[in-house]
Amino acid sequence: MRHFFLSLAAASAALLCGIGTAHAVPAKPGLIQVTQSDGTQLTVRLVGDERRHYMLSSDGYTLTGGPDGDLYYAELSASGKLIPTKVKARPVNALTADEKAVVSRLGKELKPTYVKPMVMPAPQQTQAPVLPAAGKPAPPRRITSAQTTGRLKSLIILVESSDKKFASASAQQDFRNLLMQDGYSVNGATGSAWNYYQDNSNRLFDPEFVVVGPYKASKTSAYYAGSGQADSGDTQSIWPHRWDVRVNSKYLDVRFDGVQLQGYACGAELNGGYQMTAIGTFCHEFGHVLGWPDFYDTDYSASGGTAPALESFSLMCSGSYNNNSRTPPSVNILERWMVGWAEPEEVTENGLYTLAPVSENKGYLVQTPTTNDYFLLENRDTRNNKWDQPLNSAAACRGLLVYHVDYTSRYVPQWSYNTLNNNPAHECMKLVRSVPGRSSYDVPQKTFFPGANNITSLSPETNADYISWNSGKPSVSFSDIKLDGSQVRLSVKTKANLKAEVSARQYDALLTWEGDPAAEWDGRHTAFGDRNGMQCLPHNGSVARHRICTLHRTGVRHGGQQQRPDLQYGADLHL
Repeated sequence: MRHFFLSLAAASAALLCGIGTAHAVPAKPGLIQVTQSDGTQLTVRLVGDERRHYMLSSDGYTLTGGPDGDLYYAELSASGKLIPTKVKARPVNALTADEKAVVSRLGKELKPTYVKPMVMPAPQQTQAPVLPAAGKPAPPRRITSAQTTGRLKSLIILVESSDKKFASASAQQDFRNLLMQDGYSVNGATGSAWNYYQDNSNRLFDPEFVVVGPYKASKTSAYYAGSGQADSGDTQSIWPHRWDVRVNSKYLDVRFDGVQLQGYACGAELNGGYQMTAIGTFCHEFGHVLGWPDFYDTDYSASGGTAPALESFSLMCSGSYNNNSRTPPSVNILERWMVGWAEPEEVTENGLYTLAPVSENKGYLVQTPTTNDYFLLENRDTRNNKWDQPLNSAAACRGLLVYHVDYTSRYVPQWSYNTLNNNPAHECMKLVRSVPGRSSYDVPQKTFFPGANNITSLSPETNADYISWNSGKPSVSFSDIKLDGSQVRLSVKTKANLKAEVSARQYDALLTWEGDPAAEWDGRHTAFGDRNGMQCLPHNGSVARHRICTLHRTGVRHGGQQQRPDLQYGADLHL
């Protein structure tokens, strides 16, 4: 199946009119400068993505576009959409008294309640999923069936609006260079999109982006226009996104020269600074074409608050904006596993381990007692890997990253419907930080191990986030985590998941367990002369079963219903 990416100053109306599955890029973090038609300079912040987004002024008021293309203070319509008031956006101290009265009634940080529907396509044929080894969990299934290894051609159509041409007179060649030129360096770029995918797949994937156009669309830039709204704040410009057109029966089987249109992704010629766009947004949207979901919170605060998600560490989160979109980050170990570029090594035995950088397709997997609830470990060498160098903002911003993945049957729909990190209380792809807690959000040196706090161990006892969502403890703990050049060295200690039972008899108690845990566990029974604090079993010798890996004592008495036991034994498990 061939995919279409529209890189444009204005999108093609024919492709934008259908309903489909949206996967978008999040708003650019930080502040953006916007110029009104009268020359007024505004500093704004964008929040959201293509499905739901809004803009905040430096004073915290919500702004939206008016019919003349300028920004206005916003209010909510009956349907929950943002609509402009009659007050054009200016700094609050520059407003008239009447305008200030209107704005004060609006309140700050007004959020739209309407969300553009995310309609899922009909089931599509997919490549066979990556098959795990016996007893090993599988990676989450991709959202598309696109080819992810070998040579893949993708069509890039440049489209301009009827009243606005490409800023560059050589747009086709400029985009060819941006996407395909080896060592592309315009405006300080780290490389082309081809370089990015070649490097991160270790040459397993060889995309070819075929650029055609520009073609002229029939409508003006007020309909679909200019620089990308996700990083410019221009309310009349297009928000980069991917869309699957086949959910609308009108576009179920659209073909061009025998090639079926499955969907498209779109971007823009210019970024917020009115320079030629960089590769970050393109690589993010093309990541959707390959089958990766969004790892940011796609409904923002609607599901109990905004989840921190994977921040600048992932291309499929806000990492597409690293170095002003010139240097998207390394593809992480889960993303590589999903598309068949790598498979993490499961850690099951004691010993000293050396983890090579994820750029070499290396990573570790640790299971929990819950099937498909597991942890992934990777080494991000931010000093030597050019794609991760923007993360190297301090000495402690490198080393081990740990992810908690929930792909249990209950949460598979969240992965399919692109909502996997919408609940901050239950992220399905969660960063396990060296310093847990909200104070570490967007602080890389408190996310990496060892990090700024020199955290050299990871176990259920040392990190509250290193347990399954069902509170099951992994049987693998790590200590002596340290950096050695580009490698991460660590010590592994495993613990048997002991299943024990005690059989009560007349004069003794029999403690049994599965496996041979003698090296890690010892069992004993002790006579007690007092029953205080003990639980006495019925005299018929019933079996007492105990939870895994918890300390329990079982008392036994004989003599029927005597108030004081003649003989009592305890069985202790010692961690």
